[in-house]
Amino acid sequence: MTSSPELTLGQPVPDWTLPDVYGHKHSLDRSLGLSGALLTFIRGMFCPYCTEQLHRLREGIARFLEQGVQPLVIAAHGPEALAVQAALENRLPILIDSERRVIDAYGLCHDLANYAQVGYPTGELVHPTTILLDAERRLRWLYVGSNYADRPRLQEVLDQIALLKQAPPVPE
Repeated sequence: MTSSPELTLGQPVPDWTLPDVYGHKHSLDRSLGLSGALLTFIRGMFCPYCTEQLHRLREGIARFLEQGVQPLVIAAHGPEALAVQAALENRLPILIDSERRVIDAYGLCHDLANYAQVGYPTGELVHPTTILLDAERRLRWLYVGSNYADRPRLQEVLDQIALLKQAPPVPE
C-alpha cells in the first residue's frame, strides 16, 4: 500500500508535538532538518520487525543527517521504548504517540476486528509506515507496509532522499 486517505503527496502535513521516551517534547516544525524529515511509524517495541527496522535506520543515520534529513521514529507504545532508545545510543529519537493523535490524523491504523492487542483495546494496530517530508513539511514519499513485516529497505529510503534533494520545489 502506498497511500493513506488523510495524506496527499505534495501537500503539507500538520505540525504536531510529541514526547520522546524521556518526556521531552518535540514538534515536527522544530525537528525538521534543512532538507526535511524522515518519519518512521512503528507498531511498538513488542514487534520484532519494528526493532529490526530501527537497527537498519540506525545504520543510515549519518547519511540521513548528511543530506539534511532528520530521522524520527513514532511509536504508539511507550515504556518499553526506553530500553530500545538506550540500545540505539540516543541517536535515533523515538517519540511516543500513545494517544495516537498523529497516527490517527495520518490515517495509519487498521482495524483488527475481534483481536485486541496490548495497548489497543479497540483492536487497531499501526501500519508500518515511512514518510519523507521536505523542509516545508510537504509529503514527498509515503511507504505504507501491506503487512506487519513489509518495510522499506535502507537503500530505498536513501534513494528517496536523493530524489528529494533533486526535486524542484512544490508550488504553493
